[in-house]
Amino acid sequence: MDSLQKIKSNKYSSKYCSDLNVNRKHLKRLFQHFSQNHFNQVANFGIPKFWFLRKFPTTFNLGENKKNKMTGNLPFYISLTFAFTTVVTLSLFIWTISNANSETIPRKSIAILTGLIIWLAIQTILSIRNIYNTGTNLFPPKILLLGVLPPLMTILILFVTQKGRQFIDSLSLKGLTYLNIVRIPVELVLFWLYLNKAIPELMTFEGRNFDIVAGITAPFIAYFGFTKNKLKRRTILIWNFISLGLLLNIIVNGILSAPTPLQKFAFDQPNVAILNFPFSWLPTFIVPIVLFAHLASIRQLIKQKVSK
Repeated sequence: MDSLQKIKSNKYSSKYCSDLNVNRKHLKRLFQHFSQNHFNQVANFGIPKFWFLRKFPTTFNLGENKKNKMTGNLPFYISLTFAFTTVVTLSLFIWTISNANSETIPRKSIAILTGLIIWLAIQTILSIRNIYNTGTNLFPPKILLLGVLPPLMTILILFVTQKGRQFIDSLSLKGLTYLNIVRIPVELVLFWLYLNKAIPELMTFEGRNFDIVAGITAPFIAYFGFTKNKLKRRTILIWNFISLGLLLNIIVNGILSAPTPLQKFAFDQPNVAILNFPFSWLPTFIVPIVLFAHLASIRQLIKQKVSK
């Protein structure tokens, strides 16, 4: 740490870090050989770590530096559990479509299943070929452009077109509600990933993520709301809004903690898991499906109130 001592005593202290005239090439050469432990001690000398991450994204790109270690050291059961959760999500969604209140929509379930499998295969290829976890300093982030935007655009098209709205209104509210059960194993996987230093604590139920509450309550809402008809429409609607809020909360925290130009916190342990297979399926498949389920449910419940 002799070099850091010199920095503290010379012109490279924190008050000069924001100076646009700082000798970037000199600092880059100086810190290229630093280990992660050295980097973590930078803050002790009055130099904000986020400054180095911003100024030298290719040198201090923690997401890229950690991704090989993370993918190689994760216990197999974590990936297996998450892959199984993805299959369950796909199965529940297709089951919901197959039980749609329509003569034509259930017939399209095979075509929709095929399309979703192809989408998962595309995301698998992009992840395995390290498209998402390299060049993370690019804007917009590649996972947002290639993995998140297409599902969001699909959801938007469904809501703004007549055939799309017919598809949404034909889906079973009970099926859409039961689909939220997958949030329980997702939260367990996120906790395991945190224990293995693949995501920050704030993305778990020990941090800022309370999404597991929606998963635990979903079967009760579905059973008492639609099987027993014991819950009022307003109660189910409020539950959907609260659960949607919980989902949006973790989406925002996940984006702002990932090692991209949008990162605002969790620099010590960024959200690198979602950039790697199979966990890239979370933002590119599972989250969009759950988001769609809430939006479709809210539309149907509001429409019921208007019709009454």
